[in-house]
Amino acid sequence: MLHLLVNRDSWTPLMCAAHVGDTGIVQELLQASASINVQDVHGRTALFLACDEGEASQDDRYECAKLIIQHGRYCGRRGVRLFLWHWVQLQRQCHQQHQHHHNIEELQLQLQPQPHWAIAQLCYDVIRRICQLAMPEPPIVLETHAHIGSDITNITPLMQAAETGQTKCVELLIQYGAKLDTKNSEGEDAESLAQDEECQAMLRHHRVRRENRMKIRDIRK
Repeated sequence: MLHLLVNRDSWTPLMCAAHVGDTGIVQELLQASASINVQDVHGRTALFLACDEGEASQDDRYECAKLIIQHGRYCGRRGVRLFLWHWVQLQRQCHQQHQHHHNIEELQLQLQPQPHWAIAQLCYDVIRRICQLAMPEPPIVLETHAHIGSDITNITPLMQAAETGQTKCVELLIQYGAKLDTKNSEGEDAESLAQDEECQAMLRHHRVRRENRMKIRDIRK
C-alpha cells in the first residue's frame, strides 16, 4: 500500500502528501518505511514535489522536505552504525578469547581449520552484507533529475525550488549539500532559474562561498 501508484503520473501516497504539504501524513508514511526514492513518470521524487509550487504554504513545504531529507540521512547512517557496533563487539570477543588462551597454538588448534583472524574477517563480510540488506533506504540523493514534457530535462529539486520561489526549501537544500552548479538541458542552473530576488541572492552567496573554499583548498595543496 505504501508504494501504491495513485494517479496517471505514478505518484505514491508519500508523493501526494509531500505535494500538498501535509506534514503529518508525510511523517507517518516515513515512519512506516515509505520509499523516498521512487520516481514518477517524469522522474520526480517526493522531495522534488515538496519543493514544487502549489496551494501549500512555504512553511509546510519546507517541513515536508526537511522530513524527507532527514529520513534519508538517518537511514543511510543507521546501517553504518549497526555495522560498526557489530564489528566492535566481534573485535572484543576475539580479544577476550585470545587473552584466555596463553598458548597461541592451542587457540589456533581450537579454531581449526582457520585461524581466528580469518574467522573475524569472514564475520566482518557477513555483517557488512547483513547491514546492506537490512538498510531500507540508501542515502538521499539530492540530485535526482526530472523532466518537464519532452523539452527541458535534468531538473533538480534545487532548480525547481528556486524557479517556483520556495526560498525556505532552497536554503534547506543548500544546507544539506545540494549542488549549485548543476545545469539543466537548457544550460541553466538554479541561480539563473530563480524568479525571486531573495533566492538569487542566497544562491549567489553560497556559490561564491563554495568557490572561495575550493580556491583555499587548492592553495593549501
